Amino acid sequence: MLNEIVGKLSTGSEVINGTDLDDYIRPLGGSDYIDGKKGFDTVYVFWPASKFKLTTTQGTTYLDAVSGASRSDKLVLRNVEAVEFSDKVVSLEIADRYINTPSKDNFDGGPGIDTVVYDKAISNYVITPGVNGMDVGSANYSEGTDWLLNIERLQFADKGLAFDLDGRAGVAAKTLSLVFGTDAVNVPAYVGICLDYLDNKQFSAAQLMHEALKIRLGSDAGNPEKVVSFVYERLTGVLPVQSEKDKYVGWIASGAYTADSLAVFASELTLNPITPQLTGLATTGLAFQMPG
Repeated sequence: MLNEIVGKLSTGSEVINGTDLDDYIRPLGGSDYIDGKKGFDTVYVFWPASKFKLTTTQGTTYLDAVSGASRSDKLVLRNVEAVEFSDKVVSLEIADRYINTPSKDNFDGGPGIDTVVYDKAISNYVITPGVNGMDVGSANYSEGTDWLLNIERLQFADKGLAFDLDGRAGVAAKTLSLVFGTDAVNVPAYVGICLDYLDNKQFSAAQLMHEALKIRLGSDAGNPEKVVSFVYERLTGVLPVQSEKDKYVGWIASGAYTADSLAVFASELTLNPITPQLTGLATTGLAFQMPG
C-alpha cells in the first residue's frame, strides 16, 4: 500500500520529506523541494509532461514549467523514483556511471544503480563507510578523496564492490547462498554472473533462481517435489517429513507459487545462511567480477 503525502502550500516554497515507505507525494504547487527518502517514491504532477522541462544532474531531478502550467511551478526532487504526470509516468531510475578523476570528486547517484569507476586495482584505495555515504581515497595519497552518496557499485580495475544488499546484490547473495552455499557468495565471478543476469539481462529474482536451480539440480529443477526437498534441506539441514513436503508442493500445485518463486521466498527467510552477513556486506560491499 502506498503512503500518501499531500503538500500544504499551493504558492511559495515548501519542503516535503517522504518516509522509508513507498510514498505517493502530491505537491499543491509553487516551488517545492521533495526528498522521497527510502522506498519507491512517486510524485504526482497535475499537468501533462509536455508542460515541463525535466533534467537530472548528480542524482537531483529538476522540473521547470515551460508552458500552460504556472511559471512559478518548479520541483526539485531527491530520492524520487517516478513522476506521474496527468498523461504518463516517467521513471527517474537512471543508471549513472561516473569516472573518478585525480582530484577530489563528490558524486551523488540518486535513484537507480549508480557506479563510480576507478582505474586502478582495489588495493590502491581505502574505502571508508560513513553514516551518509562513503569516502574513497588513494592508499598512497596520490589522489584526492572522493565523497560518494547513493552509489550502489564501485568498479576497480580488478573487481567491483556492490553495496545494494537491499536490492539486486542482495538477490544475488541470497540466491547463491541458498542454492550453492555461503562460500559461493565469496566468489566474485559467481556474484558477477548473477549481477549480469539482474542488471544487464533484466532477469527477475525468480528467473535468476531458475538458472541457479538448473545448474544445481539439472532436470530435477522442474520437479516441484525435488525442489521443495532441496530447499527445505538447505534451510533446515534435514529433509521435510511427508506432510511438510505435501504442504509446499501444494502451494506450487495451486498456482500460488512456481517452484522458482517458492525458492525465492525461501531465500528471503532468516534461515538462509547468508542472512547474518548481509548487514556487514552492505557496509563493506559484495565483491564481484562481471563475465567477459
